[in-house]
Amino acid sequence: MEIEGQLAAGVLDSAFMLAKVNLSNSLIVSVNAKMAQWLGTLNVAHYANLPLNSLWPNTNNAAWQTCLDQLSQDLQWEGELPLITTTKKHKWAHVKAIKLNQQEALLFCTDISGHKQEAPQNREYLERLADVTMAAPEYIWELDTAQQTVYMSPKAVNVLGYPVQELHKIGLLALMAPDDAEEYKKLLVPRLKNQQNIENIELRVKHANGHDVWLLVNGKPFYNAQNNWMGHRGSCLDISALKKAEQAVQARERRLSSLIDSQTNYVIRTDLEGRFTYINKAFENHYGMLPGHLIGHPYINTIVPEDFDKCQQMAMQCITNPGKIVPLVIRKPNGKGGILYTEWEFIGILDHQGEVVEIQGVGKDITNQVKGQQIQDDYNKQLVEIARISSHDIRGPVASILGLVSLFNNKAPNNPGNAQLIAMIENSAKNLDLVIHKIVEMTYQVEKEQANS
Repeated sequence: MEIEGQLAAGVLDSAFMLAKVNLSNSLIVSVNAKMAQWLGTLNVAHYANLPLNSLWPNTNNAAWQTCLDQLSQDLQWEGELPLITTTKKHKWAHVKAIKLNQQEALLFCTDISGHKQEAPQNREYLERLADVTMAAPEYIWELDTAQQTVYMSPKAVNVLGYPVQELHKIGLLALMAPDDAEEYKKLLVPRLKNQQNIENIELRVKHANGHDVWLLVNGKPFYNAQNNWMGHRGSCLDISALKKAEQAVQARERRLSSLIDSQTNYVIRTDLEGRFTYINKAFENHYGMLPGHLIGHPYINTIVPEDFDKCQQMAMQCITNPGKIVPLVIRKPNGKGGILYTEWEFIGILDHQGEVVEIQGVGKDITNQVKGQQIQDDYNKQLVEIARISSHDIRGPVASILGLVSLFNNKAPNNPGNAQLIAMIENSAKNLDLVIHKIVEMTYQVEKEQANS
């Protein structure tokens, strides 16, 4: 290979710190003099056939594992790696790893320890940051450009139940609940690959014990001093308790909605613009509409125009007097050319800031009641008329008959005047018969209407 030829000529050997590693058995094959000196020894042979993990600190091997995993699949890898010297001193190198063959890879290393050293004045700040990180409810994570986990803060152990080292191997994405995995990957992976922010994504993952854990995930891409994209860093907040509370509220709302839908009374809500935001099944069935068809439409389409004004007055009362029930009878078209009478109680619904945001109404159909009252009123009017006829129209003929009878000459039956009186009595009797006949007809009509009502 060209690289190996340059090594043989000493071109690369003199310019870079180099290490050749065996990927199949994870051993160091060799290091050059620059690398050995940087690692604290002049003996180049010191590292020959040593385990590869002798190069890295035990607490920072996730980045090395990422490098090796990628080299097992790709021809090269580039990134920042921690190393440890023979004197146990921690250093950092920018490493470009190139695969020479299926078993071996060559690591080109550049010292970047100066960029990674903590300035003494920053140590106190970093210690405080570590304390805050431990005290904060979120746990911190870091992914490399291949979405492999580089770091998870110890808080993750409390939230997810896995040891930190195991979390590094499993990774955040692999913890996703199986039912949601594909959907979440479509949501998260493009953002990670395209160096986009992750903002308030709710993620359902599996705890080590098997139960669901809900996380609120936030993150953003980060870059090194050369403005090379290095991956994403972010936080996960355990919102499982909140989700359980939300689910309990949703279940209660479903039960309440089911209860409301099962009753015969109408239940509606409108926004302050007069558009329906909720209607129950009883109201939908009344209009023969498909579920949700009226949502967003003005309520005035469901009432007769003559009642518009009093509905607007009702809405104003609900807004200006929240908590006060406003009763109202509204006429509505029945869709068949007729009118339905409905009786309602309206009230203003407040938001968490105490402002009226909706108006709720509970109503019922009182058409039969109104019609029954109208029939009763007509019946009462007829009874009053019958009573008037009985007390007035009957009294006239009866008084005439009684007066004429008193004039009859009983001592002289053949008196010509008696014949004239009898004729007048007969006429009064006929008038009385007409009045009685009228009363009978009116009574029959009333009884007939009562029977039909």
